[in-house]
Amino acid sequence: MFYQTLHQALDSAYLTADLQKLAALLCSKVPSRKDERIKLIVNTMLNDLRGIYEQLPKLAQYAVSETVHTWGGTFEGRMFINKYKSSPWLQRKDRYQKILLDIFVIGNTMPCDLLEKLKTIAPPPPEDTIIYATNDELADQELNIRKTARAALSNLATFLNLAEIKKYG
Repeated sequence: MFYQTLHQALDSAYLTADLQKLAALLCSKVPSRKDERIKLIVNTMLNDLRGIYEQLPKLAQYAVSETVHTWGGTFEGRMFINKYKSSPWLQRKDRYQKILLDIFVIGNTMPCDLLEKLKTIAPPPPEDTIIYATNDELADQELNIRKTARAALSNLATFLNLAEIKKYG
């Protein structure tokens, strides 16, 4: 789901306990009410976005850069892992721990207001080292296509019959 604002994303995606953990990453004094925590996070982020971005680990900075410049606001986890050979969320001790990246990318998307501001802050990501073939290049090559679906289904049916015979036989 795309969120128009960081405030909307934080309010919709996170519970009060999560917001407490996220606010603690930015400030030493955390308000007790959910709305106050959201306002604190939003104001801190928007007032010092460059500084907070620079606090991110390098892999998380790449995640933000890819989300902003390559994927138009959606974090593509598989593509990221294929390119960087790791997930930016692996630095967590457990799945409940919150990290700064959880404020930038919420539910695999980046809020639109944050996305626009980060276009001038986050540099473009490093060039991809994977060389992709175009359809024209593939059309010039002689490809062998083998249709194996029917044979696979036949093998599966044989396997299931043998398993049933062994089970009852």
